[in-house]
Amino acid sequence: DSDSLILDRERAAVQEWLDSDFMFHIMRDHPGHYAYILAGLWGAKPHMDRELMANLTRRMLFHTESKHRKTFDQEVLRRVLWPATKDRMMAHDSYYCTNPNFRGPTYRPFPTRIEGRLFVSYGPRFANTKRNNRKCPAKCRPPDHQDWELC
Repeated sequence: DSDSLILDRERAAVQEWLDSDFMFHIMRDHPGHYAYILAGLWGAKPHMDRELMANLTRRMLFHTESKHRKTFDQEVLRRVLWPATKDRMMAHDSYYCTNPNFRGPTYRPFPTRIEGRLFVSYGPRFANTKRNNRKCPAKCRPPDHQDWELC
């Protein structure tokens, strides 16, 4: 998102995705990131399947259902992008990796530990907000870092 800081944590996760064979990428890094795909936390490598990208782009642009709702962008991503890409995406997820609605075969923990209260998508709008210090589920932690309770 243009209103968020780019953290080393985000850079490391994106680099892991760029180095992979996955076409799509999503990130969920806070208990409030309870969505299939967050509008500012996904990416695609269009060169991997230009026809699919063109089709998805058309479908998202011309999706008119719920277009006057505040959550329209999230709904389009859930209804159009998620079903078509969930098995082709790398998903970095700190809190909802065990949720059967979100969990796909391509889930993985973030490659770096969270620093303080900064999470992916953190920006000035959160400056006066307390970080939710809810522990992340053990299954969402890297296997070699089960001690990362705030992962």
